Amino acid sequence: MKLYIGENIRRLRIERGLTQESLAEKLGVSFQSVSRWETEQSYPDIELVPEIASFFEVTSDELMGTDKAKMEKRLIDDWYSATCLDTEEEQLEKYREMRRIYPKNSLVLHSLIYTLSNFPEYLDEQRELTEEYLCMPDVNGTSRDVIISALVAAEDESRLTALLDKYATRYDQMSRPALLAARYQKRGDEENSKRYSQLAFLDKLTGIEQGLIKYSSRDKCGDLRRPLEFINMLTGLSGKSLVAGDGEPDLWFNKRLMYGLNLAGNCSKNGDIEEAFLHLEDTVTLLERFYSLPGGTTLTFRCPVLSELKITLVESKCSMAFVKASASPEKLKYYKCLRATAPDFGLDMKKNESDRAVEREMDQYHLYCPEYDIYPLIAKEGWEKFDPIRNDPRYAAYVDRIRRFIIEV
Repeated sequence: MKLYIGENIRRLRIERGLTQESLAEKLGVSFQSVSRWETEQSYPDIELVPEIASFFEVTSDELMGTDKAKMEKRLIDDWYSATCLDTEEEQLEKYREMRRIYPKNSLVLHSLIYTLSNFPEYLDEQRELTEEYLCMPDVNGTSRDVIISALVAAEDESRLTALLDKYATRYDQMSRPALLAARYQKRGDEENSKRYSQLAFLDKLTGIEQGLIKYSSRDKCGDLRRPLEFINMLTGLSGKSLVAGDGEPDLWFNKRLMYGLNLAGNCSKNGDIEEAFLHLEDTVTLLERFYSLPGGTTLTFRCPVLSELKITLVESKCSMAFVKASASPEKLKYYKCLRATAPDFGLDMKKNESDRAVEREMDQYHLYCPEYDIYPLIAKEGWEKFDPIRNDPRYAAYVDRIRRFIIEV
């Protein structure tokens, strides 16, 4: 039977604000002895146990933790018996009984909550216990995620968005799409489960892509090459144009345009003039190709694991207005791009509030010119990166090509 005397001495000493040295002095032992007790390298002499217990005003059994050891053995026995029960109903009652016996045990509460998630009629109880569980100090991250995911799977549609707003994160197994994928899988909705699983994977890819910039070197051009190389790898276009791939627009269009223009600007700033124009050529050509696609064209991510995520371009030219401020705050410029298509990815925005929330997170995949990056090219002021090449006739030619797709209002 395990003894908890060292753990209890340390806890009681700290509760009374004593150092190891001061406790040793009061007990008439060396502070090295106290240190060995607390690290369980040795136990106090049996004759000294009652004296230590008396000093801390506890019983010898409480000091040695024999009650706790007995309780842990009983907990193991109860746990084993619960796992051997035939039905979920029997397990639920057993975990409720264990909860009454071990009210502060997080593992018991975890098992009870997870079992409750299989009984819709006990949703209120699941909600209440989940809040209690998440406040327990010994709950680790993985266990926390499991319980939150179980509540997301069980929650009513009317309260789902608020729950996701509270607990969903980005770029991992707790992202909004990932939690919804698990919800629909548990409910047997394979179509939605597959769709949200792919959205969750796209979310992870986006996290990787952005991390390639965040954690790379101080070489700003290198920062922007890495995510472009990553996109080319995903689409099987490694070895093709760094910015444009094979020149055919896909659902990485915005990313390619954003990184391509920024890369061209950084090369210009660094004095790599010819490389700057090389990236400008690839970027502007890709932009022109996108706007030449007829309505009804379907674009994908050209990545097998994202095969369900598609966008069909509208037939008519759809405008999206945006605003950019010039160097003077009182001067505002209004622009429109000639085609903008929202990424519904099969989401039913009118029916499902959780779909609307996911769609808002997928806003980065709207297919339109990234205005923040386009604006400095056509403005007469701002974005000093392009200053070294602004007077080059080639730069003016690229600006003219871009202006065909951006309208100043």
